[in-house]
Amino acid sequence: MLRIMKFGGTSVDTFEHRCYAIGKIQQELDQNHQVVAVISAMGRQNDPYSTASLLSFSQFLEPRQKDRLLAQGEILSSLVFENQCRQAGIRAHACTPTEIGILTDDSYQNAQVLQLNPSWIRYYLKDHEVVLVPGFIGLNSKGHLTTLGRGGSDQTAILMAEALQLKEVTIYTDVDGIYEEDPKKNAQAKRFTTLDYEACLELVLAGAKVMMPESVKLAQKRQIAFTVASTFKNQAGTKVVAKKEGN
Repeated sequence: MLRIMKFGGTSVDTFEHRCYAIGKIQQELDQNHQVVAVISAMGRQNDPYSTASLLSFSQFLEPRQKDRLLAQGEILSSLVFENQCRQAGIRAHACTPTEIGILTDDSYQNAQVLQLNPSWIRYYLKDHEVVLVPGFIGLNSKGHLTTLGRGGSDQTAILMAEALQLKEVTIYTDVDGIYEEDPKKNAQAKRFTTLDYEACLELVLAGAKVMMPESVKLAQKRQIAFTVASTFKNQAGTKVVAKKEGN
């Protein structure tokens, strides 16, 4: 069986954090599952290889060149993650932008997906336990790198599920689910075990930072269920699914 997992920037920013992420992957391998793992750029804000840091170096670049720069964060992160997987004895392969199989239009920084082709991913799954996909990026018809915009790595995970004919993904991050309000501000805030897409979108639009609205909308459009869970805890997290009929 194949699993789609996505690891956010704070799950891959240090050797120790990557050990936790690889531990989640190993749990799937122990159940004889294979894994396609979508990898974000390392860290947030001022971390040297984060998307935010790369963006700070791109003020004077043309849109095409800006996307070339921004894409390097995910590409670098996936290769670092592959190296650490191999150090742990896991047969892993980090895909190149061509091998990801996401074809987009020419809308740099907010590219729209036109076509999915997972043939390279299926090829590498023949000989690898884990295939690593740099999130957030695609290629246009000219072969130029493009980026998918806000929440792009989450969108990549959803697109991978659709391309590989799977119905759900797990989004691993530094929080253990979706709450009714920020648990850092209110320790008594309720954590949801399940939500439908509409309720999740309302929470996100109201300020919940765990997902971008674009990602929730894409999951609903493609009918891909997703679970938001912690890389660092063994908890079920929050599963987001279609609303049941009659509700």
